[in-house]
Amino acid sequence: MAHGNFGGWLDNNFEYSQRYAQEFMKFYNQNPNLNSDLKKLSWTQVRQVMLLPESVDKSEFIKEEHEIPSSGETKTDLYC
Repeated sequence: MAHGNFGGWLDNNFEYSQRYAQEFMKFYNQNPNLNSDLKKLSWTQVRQVMLLPESVDKSEFIKEEHEIPSSGETKTDLYC
């Protein structure tokens, strides 16, 4: 993509800001061991993982059981 076109491309293709896109790309590049797991998550789920403290093993977190607040149902992973 030509220099200066990224913001316009984002505006036309995503509902997220350029800053968020840059944060996501940085997180994705800094966590190469999560790449296959992250590809299976929604944007909202990826954002939740990004906000976890550095002390949390993100790969393990993605695979843990999680309770769905709206239903109380337990899922064995984030992308069930």
